[in-house]
Amino acid sequence: LEYPFHADPPHLPAANPTGVYRRWIEVPAAWAGHRLALHLGAADGAAQVWVDGQLVGYGEDSKLPSEFDITAQATPGRHLIAVVVPRFCTGSYLEKQDYWHLSGLQRDIWLIAKPPVHLRDWTVRAEADGRLMVRAWMSPLRNVATIDSNGLLTYVVDGWRIAMRVLDAAGTMLPGFPIEVPIAPNSPMYGDTRPEAFAAFCETTVTGIRTWSAETPTLYTLVLSLIAPDGTAVDHESCRFGFRSLAVRDGVLLLNGSRLVVRGVNRHEFNPARGRAVTVADIRADLVAMKQLNFNSVRTCHYPDDVRFYDLCDELGMYVIDETNVETHGVYALFSKDPTWANAYLDRAIRMVLRDRNHPSIIAWSLGNESYYGPHHAAMAAWIRATDPTRLVQYESGHPGASVTDIMTPMYADLKWVRDELTRDLTRPMIMCEYAYGKGNSTGNVDEFWDLVEELPRFQGGFMWDWADKPLLLNGRLVYGTPRHEPKNVERMCLNGIVGHDLVPHPGAWELKRVQAPVRVLVLDAASGRVCIRNRFHARSTAGLVLSWRVAIDGVELIGG
Repeated sequence: LEYPFHADPPHLPAANPTGVYRRWIEVPAAWAGHRLALHLGAADGAAQVWVDGQLVGYGEDSKLPSEFDITAQATPGRHLIAVVVPRFCTGSYLEKQDYWHLSGLQRDIWLIAKPPVHLRDWTVRAEADGRLMVRAWMSPLRNVATIDSNGLLTYVVDGWRIAMRVLDAAGTMLPGFPIEVPIAPNSPMYGDTRPEAFAAFCETTVTGIRTWSAETPTLYTLVLSLIAPDGTAVDHESCRFGFRSLAVRDGVLLLNGSRLVVRGVNRHEFNPARGRAVTVADIRADLVAMKQLNFNSVRTCHYPDDVRFYDLCDELGMYVIDETNVETHGVYALFSKDPTWANAYLDRAIRMVLRDRNHPSIIAWSLGNESYYGPHHAAMAAWIRATDPTRLVQYESGHPGASVTDIMTPMYADLKWVRDELTRDLTRPMIMCEYAYGKGNSTGNVDEFWDLVEELPRFQGGFMWDWADKPLLLNGRLVYGTPRHEPKNVERMCLNGIVGHDLVPHPGAWELKRVQAPVRVLVLDAASGRVCIRNRFHARSTAGLVLSWRVAIDGVELIGG
């Protein structure tokens, strides 16, 4: 649980291993006049960016992207980009997760060219009843500010508009589209406050839609075009989304109007050969193996994942708890109560939500892990709720109340405590953020847990700990707990998966697969062969499933069908 360096916040060790990445790039002549941004998907622990020997910027949070405007430096021609990555930074104090602390550039790096006036951001809210709300922002224009008749700031954006199209999976545009919406000149304080300066807002109802769930992951595509006053389309963007609704009614979490049961698992990003640099194939293999074991949910312990993870969860059907990259295990509650660190907490939550908010797979935002509780968490929860009222907020450490967490999310609680707590708090659902610790010969006796999920409507599942073993492949051998990379006793945090590093299930995985099965077979009368087939799917019927059965004595089949 200790830091991989001597903790003396906010100071850093004198010996701070640092990597320097250098690459020559050629900016094409066609990009002249464009805005250029260097996108670093993840730099652990921090990143300084230099272009031709000139410092451009600095970024922290090792599990979220940093983007640097290099327009002034990267004119058409040849340039040397250097990224300096120190192993430790002040942000490392907020990243004491129990895992391998591996440093470097670990996700994709892009050089992005956009026209000088472009689509800057957008958000999609699509409800299960077909209501669709889209807000899209353009980059601010220069020299268009003026004062209106009320003496208030406004912008001259006449003629600028955004065209919106929605396509189904086959690429066919839905009826009622395209829709063109003008760019708003200001952000009103009174009356209709939905407009925002340099943004277009559209609210409509789409008929005949199919809802998104983990069992029916129907996706649509939103296509946005920024139209100039002369009718020219100057920029385009798109994203996939799904129609689905979340609500808490009588203390029960509902998805699309029905009780949601979370059959979840905690997952770290990891590959034995590449550490935290995972590929699309790695992510897909994890998610497919999870679904084969009847998991329907993932908690991104304990940081936001690669953007491609969320794309695949949308596509394959997996509920996600997206977790802020904050864990201060090694210093207890020190930072969570110190106002000096408040902005760092809030910044990490804001950036996560802004990056991931259009993914239908995300059902809740987590404020981090094992950092106790303080006013920073209240600020994070308030900002998230005001920005995204469509999802829930959750947090476990310090047992905060409903003002911070919409879900009771204990870890490793016994079932008597669960019963008692649900009688004390009658307004919130309970979903364990961690249970069934998968170390060694464990994860047994989970029947009682899932029987209680069936019995108590507000006890709605949990996330077992954790997905896969995490040994490192070094010199042809799988190793763990090496002093070079981690403090003592870390091996107990590396080999506790329900599957091996190669995704081969451990014995306990088969019990979890059985108790999490969306179809359950109940024996009513063994002598007469009477059984009951119970459908526990959330949104689909048993159509398409085939029942096979056999009667055997000492492994010898007597009859079957």
